[in-house]
Formats: sequence, structure tokens, C-alpha cells
Amino acid sequence: MQTGYPHAMPPRKTSGRSPHTAGPPPTIRNPPPADAVPMAAQVVPVDALSDPHFDERMDYWAAQVFEEIPSASQARKLRKKGLLQKNGSMCPLPVTIAPGDVITLFPRIVHRKLYPHTVNVIFEDPHMAVVVKEPGLRTSGNRYKTLVACLPHNLAPSTAPDALPWPHTVHRLDDRTGGLVVVAKTATANMHLGRIFQHRQVEKRYRAILVGRLEGCGRVEVDVQDKPAASRFAVRMHTPSTRFGWLTTVDLWPETGRTHQLRIHMAHLGHPILGDDLYTGMVPNLDRKGLHLWALALRLAHPITKVPLQVAIDEPAKFATRRAWEQKRWLKKRGYVPHDSTPGPDSPALSTEPSESVSDAQPPDA
Repeated sequence: MQTGYPHAMPPRKTSGRSPHTAGPPPTIRNPPPADAVPMAAQVVPVDALSDPHFDERMDYWAAQVFEEIPSASQARKLRKKGLLQKNGSMCPLPVTIAPGDVITLFPRIVHRKLYPHTVNVIFEDPHMAVVVKEPGLRTSGNRYKTLVACLPHNLAPSTAPDALPWPHTVHRLDDRTGGLVVVAKTATANMHLGRIFQHRQVEKRYRAILVGRLEGCGRVEVDVQDKPAASRFAVRMHTPSTRFGWLTTVDLWPETGRTHQLRIHMAHLGHPILGDDLYTGMVPNLDRKGLHLWALALRLAHPITKVPLQVAIDEPAKFATRRAWEQKRWLKKRGYVPHDSTPGPDSPALSTEPSESVSDAQPPDA
């Protein structure tokens, strides 16, 4: 009786086609209709090849420039569905891009669960809105509790023919940062707003409390993630502090939009933002009391009417509460304890220089 394995295995059956023969391109099922309006578009810069960070693979480049696409894998999925196109053509297979190419992104069918959470709406019309994101609430992402997930609960549906199935945030704020976020309600508004932010045609102003005493105003140019980044600052107020010596309230104007840019730039000056646990370095900081950084003002052209739009809010109450608490502790340690909880005639003032109102604050000159 024969035992063990045979000396020769039978040949495998093949399809008769060479394994290197290219077949027909994959079929895109349910592509966007011919009259669909793209929700965003980006043009590959003419000097892209001179940028050491430029990636000619469309999926990877799209993930870098589109706020709506968080990763290259997500871009690949959109491309395979015909929602990410190159020069008006669908690309079922991976493609490369070159300067001058136009990459367009079409809205996808939304399968998202509504998060019934209320946020403050500062401005709204049929095309766009400006809302306030609270600290701790993620702007977007694959989570239930995000700002995007609660937008239909707070905004009126757009009656425009190109209304988005779900309002879309045009930019992001860090999870721990609160303040103003621009929202698009139509595909046309989303595309124009994306270009406004891409070309830095929007002025954003933040307010922060810094550890230590910073003076005057100035400009910081320090690369972030190996990319050029610049920010401007102007001191608004000084507050004495028992623990930190001084706290400085500043207004900040980012000229670029790198991740954690303002936090990195203030830490570079030796004055990290109060409550920052990532970039404080060896400087003592506040623990588990929240990041004292808020986006307070926006100035841009309306994406449809082109009329200048300026939106501003006041700083959050916790800023004044923190300053008053630090001032009270500082005075108490030095024997100044007025019965009416106000500084006495011989005690130092809370602010060594007048604080500008939100609407009057202007960025320092370059």
C-alpha cells in the first residue's frame, strides 16, 4: 500500500490568462450624477514639485489638503466611489497628479446618527453658519458626540438647490480649544469657503492666558511639523499670581493653520498657554483645569454674496474667573483682604494696562 505524500502534485488549473495581463478597470457603482455640484475643489499649485512634502499620489495629496478627508485610506474609498475626481474624470484606479490638476470632491450619502446637543449659533443664513464649539467636543470624526453630528439639531435646513445632506464644518479646532467654527450648508458655499481658508483669506483671532509675564506685541515664525508657520500676538492684560508669578492675557492671530500652532509658538516664547499639558516643557502649569485658549473672532468674505463678514464673541467667563482667583490669592498672601473683595487703595491693580474690547482688537503690524 502506498503511504505518504505523492512524489508529484497534479498541476493547478488556470484561467488561461497571463497573470500579468491587465483586465478592464473596475466599475464604479452609483457614481455622482452628471449635474452634481462638488462640495470642494483644490488645484495642485504650480510650484508643487519644489515642495519637499508634495506627494504626487492623488489619495495622499487629497488627504493633506482637504479638511473633509482625514486619511489617505479615506481618500482611496472616495476615489473608488467616484466622489474624488481628477480634472472632472472618475479614477477607479490609483493615479498621480501634476501642477495645474484640479481635484474635486463630491458630497457622499450621509449615514450619521444625530447627536441632540445644543450649541450657540452666532450667525446663520441659507448658505453658511458660524457656531461655537465648546472645549472637549471634537469637531468631526467617527464618533457619536461631535460638533458635526449635532449641527442639524441647531441649524435650519437650507432651501438652496445644492443644499448639503448634512451641514459641514469648513475647518477644525483642537478638541480642547473652544470658539467659533465656520459651517457650510450648501455645496457651493463649502467649495468657496474651502478656497478662502486654503488661500488664507480669513482672519482668525484667539484669546489665551499665558504662564508668566509677556510684554508688548510681536510675531513668531517657527516651523510646525517641518512646515513654515507664523503667528502674531498682542498683550492685553497682566495678572499677578502666587503660583506663576504673572499671568498674561493675549490676543493671537495665526497666519497659518498648523496643528497646535498657537500652543507651540507660545511655548517657544517661554510662556505656554495656561492648562497646556503637551508643550509646557519645564515651565510649571495648571493641571486638569482646561486649556485657556478660545477662538473669538473671524473676518472673511461671504462665500456667496462676497460681502465682508465679521463675527465675534466675548471671552469665556472662566478667563475672568481665573484672573480674579489668582489676583485674590496673590493679595491674600500679602495681607490685602478687603471686606468687599475689591483691591484696596494700596494694592496692585488687576491689569497693568487697559484691556481692549473684542470688537476693537486689531492685529499688530508686521
